[in-house]
Order: sequence, then structure tokens, then C-alpha cells
Amino acid sequence: MRQPIVNRSKDVRPTNEGLPCHLHDAPFAADLSTEAWQRLEAVLRSFEDAWQRGQRPRLADYLPADGQERHGLLVELAHEDLDYRLGDGQAARVEDYLAATRSWRPTASAVLGLIAAEYELRRQREPGCAAAEYLQRFPQYGRPNCPAD
Repeated sequence: MRQPIVNRSKDVRPTNEGLPCHLHDAPFAADLSTEAWQRLEAVLRSFEDAWQRGQRPRLADYLPADGQERHGLLVELAHEDLDYRLGDGQAARVEDYLAATRSWRPTASAVLGLIAAEYELRRQREPGCAAAEYLQRFPQYGRPNCPAD
């Protein structure tokens, strides 16, 4: 069984402590019921299981049509997908997720989280991956606090 590249907690609770890595940024996080957290956890587990079975699941197939949970779930699914695709040597870029989910209006924090995850995952495999590439691709976010190349 393949281990995720980035170690993220799967401890899902209806508080802001111990949330999956990116759900803690979701503005609705503290408002979700225990049942809602259980639904999110089940969807994330199903998505991850599909990857581990060798499938290439589509984010859209795992998202609710709308509702309070959609944003946080989309952020976490994008991180999982990015992790698996880059881990399997596939090309994956933040722009792919932004383009594929045009109705999604991510927060700056969500986009920066995806940018940071892509950068870190690529740096592990691509010695030439530099922060300058991200500054060119995402000038609207400025220079984040990141270690020098």
C-alpha cells in the first residue's frame, strides 16, 4: 500500500484541533456537525482508496453538488490528488485544479496551500524546481515566506 508523500492527519473531529491539514482553513470548519465530519472523512477515505487501487479518481465525482462542505472537501481532495499524481510521476499543477473547478472560488489561503504543497512535493523529486517558477506563475500572491532555493 502506497504511503502519502505528505503526512497528513486523518483525524477528523468537529473542532479546529487535529483537522486534516487544509480543512482547518475552511471558514465553516467550526460549524460542521459530527455527522458532517464523518461524511467528509468517508469521502476522503474513498478517494484515497481509489488511488491506492491504481485508479485515477476525478475530483468532481467525489464532491457534493453544493453546500457548506464543498469548499473544504475540494481543498483536501485537491491536496490528496496533487500528492498522488506527483508521487506517481505525473504532471500536476495548481492551475489544473483551479481550471477544472471553475465554479470554485478558493480563498487566497487555500491557493497558497496548494502552491506550497506542489512546490514541496516537486522539490523532493526535481532538483531544478525553484521558487522563481512559482513567482512567475502566481505573481498575484507575491513572495511567500519560503526557504531560499
